[in-house]
Amino acid sequence: TGAARALEHFVVEDFSQWSIRRSRPRLQNPSSKKDYEEAINTMRYVLEEISKLVSPFVPFLADRLYEELSENKNSNVHWEDWPKTQNAKRVKKLEAAMEEAREVVTEALAQRAVAGLKVRQPLASLEISKKSAVSSGAFSKELLGLIADEVNVKTIVVGKEIKIDTAITPELQREGQVRELIRYIQEMRKDAGYKPQHRIRLWFSG
Repeated sequence: TGAARALEHFVVEDFSQWSIRRSRPRLQNPSSKKDYEEAINTMRYVLEEISKLVSPFVPFLADRLYEELSENKNSNVHWEDWPKTQNAKRVKKLEAAMEEAREVVTEALAQRAVAGLKVRQPLASLEISKKSAVSSGAFSKELLGLIADEVNVKTIVVGKEIKIDTAITPELQREGQVRELIRYIQEMRKDAGYKPQHRIRLWFSG
């Protein structure tokens, strides 16, 4: 039971709702072919390893997943060796900083929910506690940008506690309206069966 729950948490929370979602820009608007291929290959590798780990629990699903992903079409997931931990490739400082970054995001999004502010509505700033990794330098510029993007704030400042600025200026309100409009358009594109590469003509009034 413990193993199954740990795998479920990793697949749902870490891989699906965080890693894949954060990789979406690299897949939809890659900076280069290499960047796109790296993102795809990383996902393929993780899914292959997941198929091996879950094979005792969901043997048929694991076999189908492995069959779709593996380059060795004559193999079977149940014939594969059990994955081995590769501690030499771990960057523990980065893991700890990312974990704390996610905790900051979770707390900030919870404050948004209490205030009734959708994530699509941009806000001016997010205050991060001085006790957090940002004060020790563990939060890189890239991680701070990730936090700002996830919480949808313009700037991050160091303060006494994790706190979002809920004041919405007319400029921020207009930006939020644009994001809402984009969401509606994307839903219409999806319903119409359009792919990202398809161009459309758009008309609206308001």
